[in-house]
Amino acid sequence: YLSTAVVSPQAVLTRLRIGARPHLRTIARTSGPAAKAMDNRLRDTFDLLDTIPAHLSTEQQALFVLGYDHQRAHSARAAAEAIKAREAGKELAAGQQADALPEAVVEDADASDDTLW
Repeated sequence: YLSTAVVSPQAVLTRLRIGARPHLRTIARTSGPAAKAMDNRLRDTFDLLDTIPAHLSTEQQALFVLGYDHQRAHSARAAAEAIKAREAGKELAAGQQADALPEAVVEDADASDDTLW
């Protein structure tokens, strides 16, 4: 989906947002907080968009990929911090909870995800 989303985000992002609902319900069965955090993240992201462009220029595609990688890195760091805090018996601040999924596993946070390309 990522390679198509980079070129034609409207078609892919609309389909993914609608298709996320059944997956979130499945996740909610084992971790309600994780499903809620994911749904909130999706809602907040789509709230930032006035429209979803049908096609992106080469420059826009590069910015899309850059933003995607920045967000993945931020999420991995936040999840790692949440795991460390949980292991140390510490509570996360509200802002940290919003960034870190409660059931996150970051064993391969630095590994590339070849399935996306």
